Amino acid sequence: MGLDPDDPEVGRLVGLYRFEVGSPGENRSAYLTFRTLSEKSPPGSWVIPEHPGYRMAGAVYDWIKEVYPEVMRIALEADVEHLKALAGVG
Repeated sequence: MGLDPDDPEVGRLVGLYRFEVGSPGENRSAYLTFRTLSEKSPPGSWVIPEHPGYRMAGAVYDWIKEVYPEVMRIALEADVEHLKALAGVG
């Protein structure tokens, strides 16, 4: 694409390739950049600063512990009503 790798505005786009994707007649593209890294890469060029984790698994676990009893109660009631209907009891 003729991009200057030393230009901070576009240097990260050097090596970007465009691929046509989809069925014939569709106007869709995908972009992919190939990079080669080595120990000789400039310090900080590909290092992403550390940030704290989101603790998603813990948040989901806490949410499930909170809603589980009510969900199970509703499911049990629905199962009992369904079995009563199958048995003709009601």
